[in-house]
Amino acid sequence: MAQEHTGPITLAYNPDHIPWYFCKDLMRAAAERGQDDSLGQHLVGASLHLAFPEATRDDPTYRVGNQTVPMDHFLAGDMVFHVIMAPFMEVYDKCRENIEHGFRVWLLVPEKYFCGTRQNAEIILPGKITVSSIESFVSQNLERLAGFYRERLGEALRLLLETYTERIQTRETDQNLLTQLPPNLTG
Repeated sequence: MAQEHTGPITLAYNPDHIPWYFCKDLMRAAAERGQDDSLGQHLVGASLHLAFPEATRDDPTYRVGNQTVPMDHFLAGDMVFHVIMAPFMEVYDKCRENIEHGFRVWLLVPEKYFCGTRQNAEIILPGKITVSSIESFVSQNLERLAGFYRERLGEALRLLLETYTERIQTRETDQNLLTQLPPNLTG
């Protein structure tokens, strides 16, 4: 059961750890508050925005006849990104629908659901869905943003958290989704 928390999520940043650990701790802290769904979506959105600022759309749609059909959470190029906390069968139906309309699909889930999700994707739509954990996807983007230099990871993480904060401040009514910038990343 999620505990009631108010105020920003506060975490320490250890530059001796790989970025995946920070992302894992951030997802865990949000899950303890019952906010992992929103945090995961905004964290991926911030990560995509930093990687492709002009090419990423949030909550994209396409037209079928006279209807506008939501794709899911994000679109970059012809790749639809689904950010899902616990993928049920309806998610795979949505993936199939996106594929049938000519889009490629990337399914992002928390690390704890990664193996099962990948197995299900291969059973349901073999070779058609890229599956990654949210933690791995975001941390890989951080590494790229840092140019794969350890000394630039703190700056990359600061940019990610600032972009995430901007998304929360402009898109959410629940400001408890904010994160506090670790003291060793300020300045």
